[in-house]
Amino acid sequence: MKLKEKLLTMLASTVITILLLELFSFIYYSSVFPKSVVIPDSELGWIFAGRRGQKGYGHILRFNSLGIRGGEIDLENGSYKIVLIGDSVTMGQAVSEEKTFSGIISEKLKSEKDNYEVINAGFGGYSLYQIKLAFERIFANVNNLYLVVYSFCSNDIMSNENSKKMIKETYKRNLHLSKKYSPMFFKAIHAFKEIRRRKREAKSIDKDKWYYNLIQKKPDEEAWSDFKNNLIEIKNMVENKGGLFTISLLPPRGYFYFGEGNENSVVFQMIEEFCRENDILVISTYRAVYHNGDESQFIDQAHFSEKGHSTVANYLCDYIQKLRR
Repeated sequence: MKLKEKLLTMLASTVITILLLELFSFIYYSSVFPKSVVIPDSELGWIFAGRRGQKGYGHILRFNSLGIRGGEIDLENGSYKIVLIGDSVTMGQAVSEEKTFSGIISEKLKSEKDNYEVINAGFGGYSLYQIKLAFERIFANVNNLYLVVYSFCSNDIMSNENSKKMIKETYKRNLHLSKKYSPMFFKAIHAFKEIRRRKREAKSIDKDKWYYNLIQKKPDEEAWSDFKNNLIEIKNMVENKGGLFTISLLPPRGYFYFGEGNENSVVFQMIEEFCRENDILVISTYRAVYHNGDESQFIDQAHFSEKGHSTVANYLCDYIQKLRR
């Protein structure tokens, strides 16, 4: 009888320990990676929805019913729409809404007589091919587009074929993850390792070199051809709605480590030449970033800090003001 009681006690203690461990793991994981805003999408790979706390940055990432960052937007009202498109750099995941490119520009234009609405259509992790598809899905029926600014980052040149493969693989993985259950203890361990990996990567000089080299070498012919075609397709969509399409060139942090006083870039020059030939306005934002300080404008190899967002937003706003004259 005593042996049976001991076994029951040990079993009860083990169960309680596991439950407590799961509880603490759930609390830790939820604080680091709160409920995912990523929803599987067969066409785009994933879309964004809902809201979550962003660990380490002290702000809330929220997404509206259109799948873009911020509060709800009425696309049919009479305001002039200024849409900033791009990836996670445009989204500004490292800063609060009011400190992003779009948030700062929106605040600056509030004093204008005309009614402008600045929309943050940055999609974390998207290629230009995905950005084109998302833009068409969201803004196809918007007739009051005033300006669309695409913020180019050094890792944006990808072939459509590779983009489609990424979409397919990511969709399957996200679909699988949305159904799969695993113990919170293992998820917590994974989250801890992931945070450490991100911190190491953010400080990695090798990855800075990788990002820098992306704009210092001629891209693959297929990727470059698809990139140009995607730009033209977005330009045509915008102009068919009466708007103006522009491209803003953003530098990687490696500019400050490897540029050695030279702000020239092979890829930037190729883009500028292509845009001149196709009547696309280029905003050479990288020059403003390069001449406005140092690497403190970045939080990692590509994403901007509040200082960097301010630099870029002020430069873009100057161009917007010039366009109005």
